Amino acid sequence: MKHLILALALILSSNVTAKDISVNEFSKLLESRMKENHIPGMVVGVIQDGKVIYKQAFGFSNVEKQEKVELDTVFAIGSITKSFTSSLVAQLVEEGSLSWETDITDYIDYLDYSPEGRDKLTLEDLLSHKSGFARNDILFVSGNASKEQILKTSVKAIPFTPYGQFNYNNVMYLAAGEIAGKVKNSSWEGLINTVFLKPLNMNNSYLSLENLDGVTIASGYSWDEEAKKLNLEERKSIENIGPAGGIYSNIKDMLNYTNMLLAEGEFKGKAIVSKDAISATRESHTNIAKGIDYGLGWFVRDWQGTKLIEHGGQINGFHAQLSLWPEHNLGYVILTNIQNTPLMQESINLVWGQYGPKDDLAKKQESKPQEDFEKYLGKYEANFASFSDEHFTVLVKDGLLAIDIPRQMVYTLKSPDQEGKRYFTMTDQVAVSFNEKDGKVISLKMHQAGMEFELPKEGMTKKESKKDLQKLIGKYKQEARDGLIEVYLKDNKLRINIPGQGDVELAAPDSAGHRKMMPHPAFSALFEKGQLTVYKNKEKVITRATRLESEAKPAAITIKDVGRVMYVDSTRKFLKEFKPIELIGTIKMLHSGLSGKYQVKFDADSYRQQADYGDFGQLNNIVTKEYATTYGMVPRKEHLGKYHQQLLEKHPLFLLDLEKNFQHFEFISKKEKNGVEHWLVQVKNPGLPALKLMINPASGDIASVVTHMLSPVLGKVKTRIEFGDYREVNGLRIPFKIQESNQVMGTTILELEDFKSSNGIASEFMN
Repeated sequence: MKHLILALALILSSNVTAKDISVNEFSKLLESRMKENHIPGMVVGVIQDGKVIYKQAFGFSNVEKQEKVELDTVFAIGSITKSFTSSLVAQLVEEGSLSWETDITDYIDYLDYSPEGRDKLTLEDLLSHKSGFARNDILFVSGNASKEQILKTSVKAIPFTPYGQFNYNNVMYLAAGEIAGKVKNSSWEGLINTVFLKPLNMNNSYLSLENLDGVTIASGYSWDEEAKKLNLEERKSIENIGPAGGIYSNIKDMLNYTNMLLAEGEFKGKAIVSKDAISATRESHTNIAKGIDYGLGWFVRDWQGTKLIEHGGQINGFHAQLSLWPEHNLGYVILTNIQNTPLMQESINLVWGQYGPKDDLAKKQESKPQEDFEKYLGKYEANFASFSDEHFTVLVKDGLLAIDIPRQMVYTLKSPDQEGKRYFTMTDQVAVSFNEKDGKVISLKMHQAGMEFELPKEGMTKKESKKDLQKLIGKYKQEARDGLIEVYLKDNKLRINIPGQGDVELAAPDSAGHRKMMPHPAFSALFEKGQLTVYKNKEKVITRATRLESEAKPAAITIKDVGRVMYVDSTRKFLKEFKPIELIGTIKMLHSGLSGKYQVKFDADSYRQQADYGDFGQLNNIVTKEYATTYGMVPRKEHLGKYHQQLLEKHPLFLLDLEKNFQHFEFISKKEKNGVEHWLVQVKNPGLPALKLMINPASGDIASVVTHMLSPVLGKVKTRIEFGDYREVNGLRIPFKIQESNQVMGTTILELEDFKSSNGIASEFMN
């Protein structure tokens, strides 16, 4: 599923069609998009056939001082730096100084990475994000640890995914940069300066914050959606991860670099890097999703029948984009002083629409009579992939039917094909179709990579009653296969878990009673008098199963029952006289190789966490009912609105009283865990992701929690927390081992070692 989420982020990037508009109108369009996306300042440059055909600055480089962006203003380019590093390495391979196939340990002996099934890692592995290691960003984010410390610690990490699977990793680029410097008896910085910056006349490009004194550099900002305001971001050194994202530049210099890339390594008649080196970086090395691969320092994409080479760059307070259409000798750069904006991906279609070859099909579509979109407009309920209890909104944008996807942007749609699918205007990889009944639209379907996701239209679909659905839930014994099939409810939706096949949602039954398995609609389930049959294409029987009698009438567990087994009455009395506690232990980040000391102090309402990773820095959270803040190895961040509320839910005592602290409760099923019966329940507060809890009714202990953590940058991140080794501390049962896992940080293990009473922490919060 992570491929789908990533594909949505990379593929969906359009909300204008190819139109022949004037340069002045193009500037107005860019400026309007800049304002819509809360971007303080921006500069855009386009180059074609070796000539700069567009170059324009917009907005403010410093909002507080009202200083305008100029063409000389310097911005951070972030991960666009990776293309410099990969091109440098490719050139050294062409020269014979390096080899794509040599074990990297041969170059730097302490780089002893060993993913499962491989006896070595190569430079090609490092630069194509297929090493299997997690992002490991925590190793460099403080700016305190040296490059050598980062690399030596990273080799202690456990691979996060199998070798060969795409897993974006900045530290691998640091390793490649250090290898390049070592074989040339230089440094990455020295080589970048010699190979690229000087020959390309990139005289206003820098590799260190120290070199920016006296330089006109933009201030970086982030948009706070909760507070509806811009926040000035602290400028931090990232020299310790330079090869992955450390370059600062302006539009003039970056257009020189883009010109060289389009000329296959030449600049003003001089070879900067070889044509073969440039070609090597643009080959597909790691598949991400259909139509999207990663080369070496570049995303390689199919784009309306042509090849698109592109990469974005994002660091604290800045976001940039560089895109190339080599077959059309067209490229552009956009630099902004905002952290994380969908305009970077949208800009691909904006520039293509203005300067790419005109699409005859698009022109024909524009000449057609205007379609009546009224029946499609409205909100559609999204509960798939990373979306939970959210809405996609169908609307009209620039005269075209469009869909507004939460946390992303508005995407326009083409006219429907013969199957009724409306593809996104910039790709044939993602499409939308609508289901109608009695002339009214009742749902929307998202189509991608052979998968379908159905989104009911708000207020139009009659939901099946929970009472009727409960008649189907339970365990089913298969006739010819091992393992029990489980049917259960989640968010009042029917789901099925087939051993070895996965866990999917079952759609409402069709006229024949078949319930499609979403997102794999070729498979369906048919329930008939205690029998379950799984079909493929409604014809081929995959398996048959009979419902177990003991599961026919599951006990109705209420929140009162849960409170009883968790001793909520005595807990409430206890908390009235609760004295602050301090817990001390160790923290290990298995997929980053990092370990340190952990401490949490908490009273009945507030808590303070600190993870101390030594030279890598500290990470602190202070959370009270009034406010929440994070500081230390990352710039200080105040959490507002839903982000504050979710941190309150992570208070060590919050889950002890579900009835008091949550507005919604749902019993899902009884499950066995390690041979012991557990209750699977779900709790939720408005505006926040649900929490699915596994509770041991014999002890009242919570065994696990599955939820989505909210991030202003990443959206919702699915997270699983396991609790174990419960002990009694001052009248409380506290888990002394906690394991938390998600796709961003991998697995973190917290082991408590000691506890003591505290004199209170209110004064610390005030400070």
